[in-house]
Amino acid sequence: MTRLQDFFKAFAPYALSDRTTYWGPYRCFDGMFLPFLATGDVEDGLALLRETLDMIDRNLADELSGRGDQWHLADFAIHAVWRALRTFPDQIPDSIRERIKQRLLSYNFHDGGLTENHDLLHHAMRHLTALAFPKESLFDGRSAETHLLETRSRILAWCEVWLEQGSEEWGADIYENVNLLSLLNLHDFASDAEIKDRVRAALDLLAREMALNAFAGASTGAARRGYGCYRICARNSPSRPLHALWFHNENPDFAVPWFVGGVLVAALSPYRPPADIVALAQANPLRSSDYNTRPYPQPDVEVRETFRVTTRLPGVQLSGTIIPATPSRYTDFTWLAVFDEDAVVLATHPATIPPTHHLPDHPTPKDLLQGYEEGRFQPSGRPGWVPGNMPPGEPGDYRPGFWQGHGHAPACWMRDRCLLNLFNIPETDPCPWFHLHLPVQAFDEVLQTENWLFARRGQGRLRIWSSKPLIPCQQGTWSGIEWRCHDPKGGLFVEIGSGDDWNDWMDQAPKRCPGMGQDSIHFQGENQVITLHRNADFPRELLPERARSRILPNP
Repeated sequence: MTRLQDFFKAFAPYALSDRTTYWGPYRCFDGMFLPFLATGDVEDGLALLRETLDMIDRNLADELSGRGDQWHLADFAIHAVWRALRTFPDQIPDSIRERIKQRLLSYNFHDGGLTENHDLLHHAMRHLTALAFPKESLFDGRSAETHLLETRSRILAWCEVWLEQGSEEWGADIYENVNLLSLLNLHDFASDAEIKDRVRAALDLLAREMALNAFAGASTGAARRGYGCYRICARNSPSRPLHALWFHNENPDFAVPWFVGGVLVAALSPYRPPADIVALAQANPLRSSDYNTRPYPQPDVEVRETFRVTTRLPGVQLSGTIIPATPSRYTDFTWLAVFDEDAVVLATHPATIPPTHHLPDHPTPKDLLQGYEEGRFQPSGRPGWVPGNMPPGEPGDYRPGFWQGHGHAPACWMRDRCLLNLFNIPETDPCPWFHLHLPVQAFDEVLQTENWLFARRGQGRLRIWSSKPLIPCQQGTWSGIEWRCHDPKGGLFVEIGSGDDWNDWMDQAPKRCPGMGQDSIHFQGENQVITLHRNADFPRELLPERARSRILPNP
């Protein structure tokens, strides 16, 4: 118990933080009352619990009045409240217990129609509420028994899709944490044996996915849905505390203790990943393929299988997805090469589109780009936390953002330690280029020669070939970090290594990609099919056998 006590105490300095979103303070929807109740600081814990209940009431009132929307985060907080009610019953006065009961019975639960994580949050808490108060009616006047049966089928269906078809939000460190709220509360408190069995399988799958992409103390693999402020620096990832809890990373510096309600619940739950999954997180070297992923469905777009490949070597990990070229945005982060907490390399096309979550006085996308060039936006406290690259719900939160996601989906193939990433960007796009995130100061050495870029950090090695020479940003917000390729129909070849002789690593590069030149990549047809010049024969070795006939067009 001492280790858990220390774990909870690490959150105490952040529980009273004034950091907030437009839904309310982080401390409320993250359930920061749990660390206080767990360590015996009942007075502060109850004060935070009351504040959280006030936040839930306020957001639900706004939603029902039409002033707000259904995307507030009261559904995060209500799961933490449930955990407090069931784990610390003797510490919660009768008046607060009654308030929680009435809130649960009147909560405006949605029957789907949200996103993957929110749907499960509502199904799970409606199920647990009906289970806890079997003789009561819920928010819509129907009996608890009716809701119990209805949510049973919803939960089982959610788990079946997640287990057999994959996750729409796979690899997202925030949403992995959020899903834990529902899954662990069901795992620990549901009475239905089939639900508990399915949920346990989903938890093991989630833990396995995290283990396969664990590096630098966090989840650092390719992701379908993520946020740039967390991905460009591993120390900022909300997954760090969970990796410390589950995979025995002892680093007490959690750096960003927000969106961690599921982590706090995980510390109070008896669930722990099986030993063989924990071993995956610690294995080095590691080569793996994860087939349990799927693209977010898009109207009028064929849904194709996607899967992720991860190669971990001493000093570096490369994670990439196998995805075809398509107008649909299949992933936010198609690939990442990670050396340590600060040395993270990735490529995206900036999607500086008008945001759906913003305040009227936010800058326009054009203002953002100009602000970056002039250096008006500089990180304050956290690397990369500037307008257009902020955490969800904060001022400056633009989705997908400058480093998050793709305005135009790239194609990607990966096998072993090599990766091919190709773009097809309309020349009319405001950003007719794609860019590479490679922070020079985080590496021991970075060298460029014509179309090649080389970087090393400790034992880790990286070499990148680009269809046109990468141009480093030398002024403004992203000086020394951003590299642009002004080739809208171009791409990258990426390869990692470990412990190789540095000079040989550079000298051997041209031999690694025979026939590659600026005319090697071509696009044809309305469907944006990618073909490759016959002399550029390396892509076939990147493709797993099962992917060749289904995904790679005939060259």
